[in-house]
Amino acid sequence: MRDLLWMEIDLNQIIENINVIQKATRKKVIPVIKSEAYNLGDSAINHLTNNLDLDYVAVVDFQEARKIFKLKKEVLVLNSLDYSEYQYINDSPYLVISINKLPDASHLEKLNLSRKLKVHLQVDTGMNRLGFKDLNEFKEAINRLKKIDNLEIEGIYTHFSSLKNATNQLEKFKEFDKVYNFKIVHLCATSTYNYIDYGNYVRVGLDVYGTNKVNQAIKVACFPIEIRSIKAGETVGYDEEFIAKQDMKIAVLSIGYANGFRRSLQGYTVMANNKLYKTIGKVCMNHLFVEIDESITYDTEFIITSKLHPIDEMAKYLKTTQHEILCMFNINARKYLKD
Repeated sequence: MRDLLWMEIDLNQIIENINVIQKATRKKVIPVIKSEAYNLGDSAINHLTNNLDLDYVAVVDFQEARKIFKLKKEVLVLNSLDYSEYQYINDSPYLVISINKLPDASHLEKLNLSRKLKVHLQVDTGMNRLGFKDLNEFKEAINRLKKIDNLEIEGIYTHFSSLKNATNQLEKFKEFDKVYNFKIVHLCATSTYNYIDYGNYVRVGLDVYGTNKVNQAIKVACFPIEIRSIKAGETVGYDEEFIAKQDMKIAVLSIGYANGFRRSLQGYTVMANNKLYKTIGKVCMNHLFVEIDESITYDTEFIITSKLHPIDEMAKYLKTTQHEILCMFNINARKYLKD
């Protein structure tokens, strides 16, 4: 039995992407594997962490971190822990937490740490999302954390809100960085690591997985489930929006907005036999219509995205970010690891 819709994940390409980043920046990489590695799944995470010499990986919250402790890699949680989660710190030996505000330090003061806990302090340099904005509060947090037994203040980081204002944000960050002799400093992500040379680590998500014709590691593809000939004047899809101007052939593909091919992608192209074919009619929940020619059969592989038809192009069509595109594919079929 074959899959009619699938995702291929090129693990060697992911490893190559990380190596390229490390060589370009001369810094170690902290891969961001939040949201199941941007929706690539647990198997990709397992391979990534087991086949690379990584000091850290980063996730968004404690619930994500708990899933990957078995990989025996230190896991940096970017969000503050919820007050209900501090009780699990002693039983989570690979957990490294972020201190984003004074109450985070207060929660730790109440704990009796039975193991060494590493913490990284986050600075808000412009996002207004997470981290310390006030330098005096930051200094107070440092002083209080220094008094806690079995706690190591290891790192400091920020997340730039934009590249255009990165220089000003860097100068603000430096004021916080002077407060303590941090071992690990990471502030650059995908959009900034080629432009800002500061710190000894880079924390990268999108460029680990790739979205262009050189570095994209994923391919989403499917087979036709129907091939039909329709007459001029017939309609295709909901609301009779598409009306055939002449006799034509169409393929029905087994992907729709439930799988991440959004309705706003109506009119976008998919690839088969190294040729682009235009989608027609309204995108259905689980189906997509494509205008085809005589070369298409039930064994023709249609590529939704790959290096040949990359995420960058889909993002431009939707006027959104590559991050959103990479995360939106909800492939209910198998995800194949290619190495």
